[in-house]
Amino acid sequence: MPPRKPVAARPITMQPDTPNITFGELCAEVIRFKRLRNLAPDTIDYYEDCGNYLAEFLGEDTLCQSITKDTYYNYIEYLHQTKPHLKAATERSYLTGIRAILYYGMKKGYIPGNVIVSAPFAYKDDSACIPGKPGMQALFL
Repeated sequence: MPPRKPVAARPITMQPDTPNITFGELCAEVIRFKRLRNLAPDTIDYYEDCGNYLAEFLGEDTLCQSITKDTYYNYIEYLHQTKPHLKAATERSYLTGIRAILYYGMKKGYIPGNVIVSAPFAYKDDSACIPGKPGMQALFL
């Protein structure tokens, strides 16, 4: 029996080529997915609101591939500047919805890498602290 020829190595890709979709398209896909899961209308409204808040910051035409960790942290700072009346619990609620949308985008390959390192910690005065962000110290409650 003749010896086997070595098989040429082929590049292995973890994800198929994914389209360049916008954040607005990502939100629409997430909402469609949530409706297919038969979630309550109030829950779907919650995800729509969270997506709309981030779309105000990013713009609906922003490509998902351009979303980074800094985008996420800058959004938190944007919330502090534009909505200073928000309580820490409300802010965490918004960020929870945003994380669900971003994780969906990462899972589908629309958003490269992991853009969410950790949830921000809350100060007792309802402001958020972002670990590793210059000028802010983490307060572990």
